[in-house]
Amino acid sequence: MFIRMFKRLEIILPQRESFWKSPLVILIGIGGNRVGGEVDGVLASLRQALKLFPSYGVELRACSSWYRTAPMGDIPQESYVNGVVSVATSLPPRELLSTLHRIEERFARHRSGEPRWGARTLDLDLLAYGDVVISDSMTLPHPGMPERAFVLGPLVEILPDWIHPVSGMSAREMFTFLPERDRFSIKKTA
Repeated sequence: MFIRMFKRLEIILPQRESFWKSPLVILIGIGGNRVGGEVDGVLASLRQALKLFPSYGVELRACSSWYRTAPMGDIPQESYVNGVVSVATSLPPRELLSTLHRIEERFARHRSGEPRWGARTLDLDLLAYGDVVISDSMTLPHPGMPERAFVLGPLVEILPDWIHPVSGMSAREMFTFLPERDRFSIKKTA
């Protein structure tokens, strides 16, 4: 009897692997502004960084457009170019974060001693790792994510229905709740 019921379910349920094994959504914010002050130079660096991902065991799944955004904080500097990528990897969260920092170092970014929200050649932030929630020396999902248009705008472009594991809100809902001036402060570059 059980086998007969199971066979009926096989007919009803989709036979795609993605139905049975949903992909883990891993999100990385990518940006920079300190490459000669030229948007083209920054874009070239960001694209070059993404090309390195596979050699570190990180597969690019989706990449947003690039957005020009004002820098955070009060340090005078050039505008940033930001985007969001979705990746796949077998690396656990902490190891992935260390890997992202190693990639940043290849672009002359050294996190120790640099001013908070200062100019950077490359900024790679682990935004979310599936439904994982961590709150210790590392915080996941990224705590600033729900209030940053330069993260949510690109995220809405590639995964509008992605659900934040803490708030339960979709990327689109979080973006909609941002102040209007923030939503319109990001400008698509490429």
